[in-house]
Amino acid sequence: MEPKQQQQQLHKHWKGQGRGGVGEKETGKKDEMNCMHSVLGAKIIPGKDASLNAGAAPIDDGRNWPYQSAEYGCQDLLAYSSYCHGSGDVFLVDMNSMQLVQTLHGHNAPVTCVQWKPPPASYLQHGLFLITGDRGGAVAIWDVAEGVVLNSIQVPNSQPIHAFSYLAKQHLLVVTRDGSNFVYDSHLVGKEPFGEFEFPVRTEPTDSFVPLRVCTSKLSSTQASCFVLGDRLRVIGSLETAPGKSGVALQMKDLVYDSEDGHETVLDATFSEAHEDVLYFATRNSVGAYDWKTGLLLNEQVLWHTKSDVEFRRLFSSSPSSWTEGPQELPFLYSFGTDQRLCAWYNSQKEKVTTVSADVRGARIVSKTVSNVVQSRTTANLFAVIFADGSVARWRYLVERRRWSLEGFFSFALLKPTRLCVVGDNIVCCALENGHMVLLDVMHNVTLRRINIVHSGGTRIILLSPHRWGESVWMVTNKSTQLRNFHQVTLFDCRSGSPLRVLRKPTIPDSTRMKEITLSATGTFLLLTFLDGTFEVWGVEEGDLIYTFEGMGVAGVSWAPQSFLSCLTGVQGSPQLLAIIFTDGGMSLWTVYKDRVVKNRDVTSLFSGGSIPRVNCVPTEEALILTHGMKLPLVVSLGSFGFSLEAFKSVSPNNPAIHVAVSKGEGMCANNTRTEKNNSVVLVAIAFTDGAFGVWNASSKERLSYSRATLINLTAKQLTWIADKLFVLTTNGDIAVLDKSLTSANSNVSCKFHRRPLQTSAFFLPAHRTYIQTLLETQTMCESPGAGNLQSASSPSYLVQSIDSQRRPCRGPFGQVITDGITTLAQELDLYKETMVPRHIREPMQRAVAQKRTEEVAFWVARFFGQEEKQRFWLQFCVNKYFCHFGSKAKDEIQPSDGVEEERKWASPFFYSHCNRFSEAVANPDVIRSNRMCINEHRIAALEATKSQNTEVSACRLIVARELLKLQEAQRAIDVLMDANLESDHFSHLANLAVMIAASITARESSSFSLFSNTTKRAAALHLARRDLDAAVEKFILSGDYYEAGLALQSCGKWGEAAALAKVTSMTPNQKKRNFVSLVFVLR
Repeated sequence: MEPKQQQQQLHKHWKGQGRGGVGEKETGKKDEMNCMHSVLGAKIIPGKDASLNAGAAPIDDGRNWPYQSAEYGCQDLLAYSSYCHGSGDVFLVDMNSMQLVQTLHGHNAPVTCVQWKPPPASYLQHGLFLITGDRGGAVAIWDVAEGVVLNSIQVPNSQPIHAFSYLAKQHLLVVTRDGSNFVYDSHLVGKEPFGEFEFPVRTEPTDSFVPLRVCTSKLSSTQASCFVLGDRLRVIGSLETAPGKSGVALQMKDLVYDSEDGHETVLDATFSEAHEDVLYFATRNSVGAYDWKTGLLLNEQVLWHTKSDVEFRRLFSSSPSSWTEGPQELPFLYSFGTDQRLCAWYNSQKEKVTTVSADVRGARIVSKTVSNVVQSRTTANLFAVIFADGSVARWRYLVERRRWSLEGFFSFALLKPTRLCVVGDNIVCCALENGHMVLLDVMHNVTLRRINIVHSGGTRIILLSPHRWGESVWMVTNKSTQLRNFHQVTLFDCRSGSPLRVLRKPTIPDSTRMKEITLSATGTFLLLTFLDGTFEVWGVEEGDLIYTFEGMGVAGVSWAPQSFLSCLTGVQGSPQLLAIIFTDGGMSLWTVYKDRVVKNRDVTSLFSGGSIPRVNCVPTEEALILTHGMKLPLVVSLGSFGFSLEAFKSVSPNNPAIHVAVSKGEGMCANNTRTEKNNSVVLVAIAFTDGAFGVWNASSKERLSYSRATLINLTAKQLTWIADKLFVLTTNGDIAVLDKSLTSANSNVSCKFHRRPLQTSAFFLPAHRTYIQTLLETQTMCESPGAGNLQSASSPSYLVQSIDSQRRPCRGPFGQVITDGITTLAQELDLYKETMVPRHIREPMQRAVAQKRTEEVAFWVARFFGQEEKQRFWLQFCVNKYFCHFGSKAKDEIQPSDGVEEERKWASPFFYSHCNRFSEAVANPDVIRSNRMCINEHRIAALEATKSQNTEVSACRLIVARELLKLQEAQRAIDVLMDANLESDHFSHLANLAVMIAASITARESSSFSLFSNTTKRAAALHLARRDLDAAVEKFILSGDYYEAGLALQSCGKWGEAAALAKVTSMTPNQKKRNFVSLVFVLR
C-alpha cells in the first residue's frame, strides 16, 4: 500500500472510533470539529519540567511540602498540589473513575496546603468548596464546580501556609511555617484574623523545625489537637473558639525527641479512633503510643521496622468501613515508609507484630518517586498515592483477605516536554526530552499513547510539525557530536506509533542545528530551515529533495501567503511561494514547483539601517509576521502600492519575541471552506523572552489580551492554537488551555468533557442530587424505580441542552454518551443514576436491595453522596440488625467481654466506625468498657515502668484510678494508688485515698469488709517501709488489728505507747501476754 493510501485508511479508521467512545459519522465532521472547539474549557494539563529524581522527593521534603498538600475528600475527590516549585496549580481527581475533573490555577506561589470545606448543613445547598494556601502566605476559598475564587486573604506574616484546621465549622485555623497561627472566618469573609484567638503552636524563635501536620481527635468533644513540629509533638487539649473561650487557660503537653543531626525526629501522628486520649506518633524507625491527657508514654515501640534503613513517613489510623468488618480482622495502624511500601500493621497479644505490605510502584507507573500518600476521610482502608510526575494510584486494603489491591491509576505523561503540535481534532502531540512522544486527548484529559521514538543516547526530538492528515506528524530528531549535527526527518503515524516514511536520513552531518520544519498550505512541500540560513525544500508525495540552499546572506525563510503571488509576473501554474529574507533587509519571493524552485531576482527592501543576522517568519493567510532581535514584531502585507510593514500595537519594548503562533493555520483548518476562513478573525499569539505572551488581531494589529495585564501568572515556552483556544506549553512543563482573552486558566466543570462517566456526586445540582438520592433510597419500596414522579415534559438540564445536536452521539460533561433519545430531565437523571455509582458502592447496594434491607441501602446511598452524618445514623441501624440476625455468635466476635480470655481482652482496642465525639454515646456498652479497660491497662503498665525512674506521676495515678472507678474496678483503682513510689511526697495522700475507696465499697457492700481490711493493712505495711510510724499505726487501728499496731510501736522503741494501746484496746489475753513478755525481755 502506498504511504498516502495508508494514511487515508488510518485516518478513516481513527475517525470512526470516536473520541468519546461512540462512532462518528464522516458526514458533517467539519461542523463537529468547530463545535468541539467551542466547548473546550480553559484548564491546565499537568506536566513536569524537572527530572523526577532532582532533589528530595516531596514526601521527604516536609519543610517545603507538608502533609496537608493533598487531601482525599468525603466525596471521593482528591485535591493535590502540583508539587512544582514554579506552579501554583491544584488538581482534582475523581478517585472512582480515575479522571482529572478540575484544575484550579490562581496562586502566585506553589500551593502547600489544601483542605476540603465541610459540606453545608442543608443538602439542598451547593457545597463543594476547597481552601488552598500557598508558599507566599495567600489563602483562597474556591468554588470547585465553577473554578473561581470566592474570597482570598493574606496572612500578616506572609509565611508559607503549612496547615489548616476547621474549628467547629465556623472558624479556620491557619498555621504558617514559623509556627504562627491565625483564626479566620471559615468563608474568609474578613481580611483580618480574629485577634482574641491565638494558640501556642510556636516552639522556640530559633527553632529550625516547621509544623508538618495538625491532626484533631475525632472522639474529643473539645477538639483536642496535635501539632507535629519535627522534633516534638505538641498537644493542645482544646481548640474551641466559642464565646468566652479566649481567656481560658489551655491544657498543653509536649513530647520531645531531640534531633542530633538536624533532621526531623517526629514525622507524623494520628489520634486513635478507639481512645480519645491516645496519640500514635511516628519517629524515624518506630511508632509509639502517647497518652496526652496523663502525659504517659504508653509504649515507645508499638510498631517498628526490622530494617534499619527504612523510615516511617506517614501514619494512618484504622477503623472499620462497614459493620461486617470484625474488630479482630482490622489492622492496628496503616503506614507508608521510605521503602515505598504501604503497610497494614497487626498487633496481637504477647507483643507479636505482623504486617501486610505492598510496593506502591506498579509496572504501569512511570514515576518511581512518591510525592504524597493520603487516606480517604470516609474509608480508612482506601489510599491515594501521588507520584512526582502527577500520576495518582488508588490502593485499597482488603481486610477480609489481608492483602493490598491496586484499584485504579491515573497519569499524565508530560515529563520535561520540549515541543508540541496539534495533530488532529483536540489531539496534541508532545515531544519529551527523553525521546518519547506522547499523544494527548485534550478534550477528555486522556493520554492516548506514549511512544518511545529515540533508542540511542544523545538523540533528541527537537521539532514537530503536523501533516495535512490529522493522525500523522513530521518529527525531526537530532544527535550532536563534535560540532556536527545529524538530523532525521520522519513521518510518524500517531495512532500506531510506527514510522510511515523517513524523508531525510542522518547520513550527512549538518554544520548547524535545524531551526524549523513547516508544511506548505497544500501539504505537498516540506521546508526545512537551519540556524545558519541554510534551507531545504522536499516533495512530500515523492519524498525527494527539490532544492537546497547553502550559502551566506539569508536571515530567514518561510512559506509566503498565496496572496503575494499577484506581485509576481510570468508565473506558470499555481506554485507555492517561499519568502526569503536576506541579511541586508531585503525580501524575495521564490516559486516552488514539484520538480524545481525558481528564484526571483526582484528584491523588495523591508529593513534599513544595518544587517539582520536572523529573522523568524510565520505566514498568515494574507500577511507574513517577522520577529527579529530586539525590535518589535512586524507584519508584512501586500497593499496597492507594494509591500508595507506594520508593527503590532501595545508591544513591550526591549522584550524580544521568541515564538509566534497563528490561529486557523498549522495544518488544522485545511478542511474548512473558504467562506469560513473569510468570516473568521485570524489571531496571532506571541511569546516573549521574559515568559509573557499575548494575543493580537492579525488584521487590525490591536492587542486583545496580554498575560501580564490579566495576571494569569503563566510563562510560555511555546504556543499553538486549536480554533480559538490557545495552548501554552509553560516553563513548568504544563499545557495551559486558554481562551483568547487570557483572563483565566479555569472554567466550569461542565466545560470539561470526560472519556468515561464520572463516579462522584459532587457536581450534581442540588435538586438533581435530591431526586437521584430519593430514587436510590427507595429502590426496595418500588417495584419499578424510575422517573414516574418527575414530569415527563420537563426538558433536560442545560448540561445536555448545551450540546449541539450535530455532535451527538458524544460524551457529555459527566462522561455519559448523550444521544438524541434523551429528551426529558427524567431520562437524563436516570442515566446519571445508572452510570455514576462506583462498583464498590453499587455491588453491596444491589445485594441490600435484593434482600430488602432498607437501612443498608440508605447507608450506601449516604456513602455515595458523602453525607457523613447520615452514614453514622444508618450505621447504628445496620449494627443492631446485624447483632439481632446473627445472635450471640456475632456478639462474641464484636463484644470482647463475653467469654474472652483476660490476656486477649486487652490485646487491641475496638475502633469505632465513622467516629465522632458522639460515638461513645451510641456505641455498645461492652465495647466502650473494653476500650476503656484496654487503655487503662496500658496506662498501668506505663506507670509500672516509671517506678524505677523516680518520676513524679501521682497525678497520672489519680486519673487512672478515677477511670477505673467509673468502670467499677475498685480493686484495680486501689492497686494503682498503692503502687506509687514510696519515695513520693504524695504517697500518703494516695494511700489515704485508696483506704477511703475501700471504706466506701465496704459501706455499700457488707461482703466486702475483707477489701477494706486488706487495703488498710497493705497501706500500713507500706507506711512502715517508709518509716512513717504514725500513719502505719493509724492504718492498723483502722483495720482493727491492734496487735500489729502494738508491734509496730514496739519495733520503733515506743514501749509505753504499745502498752497503753494494749490496755485500751480489745486485745485477746494471749496477744497481751505476748506483748508483756516481749516488753520484759527487752527491759532485761
